[in-house]
Amino acid sequence: MKKTLNILYLSSWKPQHCGIAMFASDMAEAIQKTNSKINCKVIVPTPPRKKYHYPKEVIKKIRKENLEDYKKAANFCNQSFFDLVIVQHEFGLFGENCGNHILTFLKNLKKPAIGIMHTLPDPKDKMCKQGKKQIAVLKKIHPLFKKLIVPCEIGKKRLEKICLVPPSKIEIIPHGSIPFPQISSLKAKKELGFEDNILILTFGFISPRKGNEILIKAFSEILHQYPKTRFVLLGGEHPEQKNIYKDYLKRLRKLIKELKIKKEVIILNKFIPIDLVKKYYKAADIFASAHPNKSQISSGPLTFALGAGKAIISTSFDYAKDMLKNNRGILLPVGNNEAMAKAILKILKNPNLKKEIERNSALFGKNLIWDKIALKYIKVIEKVCSGK
Repeated sequence: MKKTLNILYLSSWKPQHCGIAMFASDMAEAIQKTNSKINCKVIVPTPPRKKYHYPKEVIKKIRKENLEDYKKAANFCNQSFFDLVIVQHEFGLFGENCGNHILTFLKNLKKPAIGIMHTLPDPKDKMCKQGKKQIAVLKKIHPLFKKLIVPCEIGKKRLEKICLVPPSKIEIIPHGSIPFPQISSLKAKKELGFEDNILILTFGFISPRKGNEILIKAFSEILHQYPKTRFVLLGGEHPEQKNIYKDYLKRLRKLIKELKIKKEVIILNKFIPIDLVKKYYKAADIFASAHPNKSQISSGPLTFALGAGKAIISTSFDYAKDMLKNNRGILLPVGNNEAMAKAILKILKNPNLKKEIERNSALFGKNLIWDKIALKYIKVIEKVCSGK
């Protein structure tokens, strides 16, 4: 094998404000930091009417909806010095129906490719309206990858059962977490101005797909017993879903007004710098997620909560069920604000339980920090590049 490996990523990328861009950028940075002999460059599918000033590692752009661009990108890869292409796969990332344009890229690609699968629909999940179409796309593209990487055991089983992917072709590598500073919750609270408060946190784009109204309703019940509690909704609008975001945010603000908790709920509806994200996580007493999509197989916000060693309460979506085993958090049914309120109160009233969950979360979470996750990716990369 050559001493130096040259990797080409096909993915959204910073400064795009999306979860895949953050994931891919963090992943590439951690891999290069861990192994200086792995170099990376990026091809970015760009949404229409959007202009970004990308960093120097981005060497080519694809117009998301332009099929010819995918052919040209594949030919560019074929004629280049790159050893491997890594595709961050999410259905909304690529053009046409459920991202079907990625098929054209893969069919024309002659270099080996790895697919990192961020979304795998469950046909039984009624919330997944595009499920059948997405599965049809998966069945077409999976044979064109040398390896498929999923973040949890449920994802692996789904690929095997629904798409009939051989188990030997699938690798499980958990979502990576950003590293967190070694500061106390109290210190972080003081720096943010919450030193007198209990802090409940949720993080991610503010959209109907996150179930924030459930958290707000649950939080209003907490205030009767813990009036100094504050709920921080950390995140902003998705760059491609502004209209949906604005309507949803109006509904959330109306709900907050009706519940008379305007002062107690803080909505930071903007893109948050990563250092500030870290500080809010460290300050939080409880991380809460009311994700309504039961078949979701990945979650950056939940992974960060484990990396930060937080007491976690989450709905029982698939990734949470895998990650919060062995008392690393409390799992709840989807769409039940009363159950969410009871779980929050249970932790607040039982300091020993809170410490136990935090300890279990931190022990597991330390192995999710990107530097350690990078080693797992490097192993797969080297295996594929060596032809094994």
